Amino acid sequence: MRTYLDCIPCFYRQALDAARIAGADELIQKR
Repeated sequence: MRTYLDCIPCFYRQALDAARIAGADELIQKR
């Protein structure tokens, strides 16, 4: 997956989605 500096919000959203799918609790997601 390529990430570009102009797509930082997309990158964070994908990271949060992956954390939710993986079953991480909210404490870990807030980091």
